[in-house]
Amino acid sequence: MVIPPLLNGLIASKLKKRVRVNGMFNIISHPGKPLVEHLWGVTNIALADMPLTCKHLTDVVATATKLHDIGKANAFFQRYIKETNASARKSMHNDKHTHHAKVSAVIALYSWLDRHPQSYREAVILYMAIEKHHGNLKKPRFDITKEDVDIMKRQLASINPEDLRLIGEHIGIRLDHSEITTFIDKLLRLTAKIRTMLPTLTDDDIELYMDINYVFSVLINADKLDAGIG
Repeated sequence: MVIPPLLNGLIASKLKKRVRVNGMFNIISHPGKPLVEHLWGVTNIALADMPLTCKHLTDVVATATKLHDIGKANAFFQRYIKETNASARKSMHNDKHTHHAKVSAVIALYSWLDRHPQSYREAVILYMAIEKHHGNLKKPRFDITKEDVDIMKRQLASINPEDLRLIGEHIGIRLDHSEITTFIDKLLRLTAKIRTMLPTLTDDDIELYMDINYVFSVLINADKLDAGIG
């Protein structure tokens, strides 16, 4: 039986899409756990029991949880998390390119401002919560250096654009690789603009500080619960 060229092309296209979707599920957040599964798990936990007093932060929490580990899709982290040799893992862990919190925070910042162009206050809350979710929030600062930008550009370049798009589609957030690359290129100017608008993030705005703390706390609690830590 000879398959018509058009039908053959459709079959090839569907197979290619299936392979790419399967490839997306090969991107993991923790050993044996697909990244998309973790992102949804954390989101569901975080949104399950939000108090009425914090309902104004629902969209911020949803965005933070859906994107808090998106930077783990980079090839440097994927090699690290899949490495079985302890010595090699230790060496990779010390490489800043395997670190994911800052690039995840910046991708979330892009996503938020893409949907809410003038909502800088919430953008800062989102960025702080994600950027610090593997550290502490004693003194949150909106600081991004040229070295940070160079590292993030290499991290992003290592992510397949179609994988990124599919992950975004799966979690309900548009993620355009080309747009994020441009966003990172302009990041230093944006950082200066935001810092000018919010010169003292914690000293003069107790509500902002409390909102950052709430989103941060909800994120790290849900992250640990879904990952089975603690």
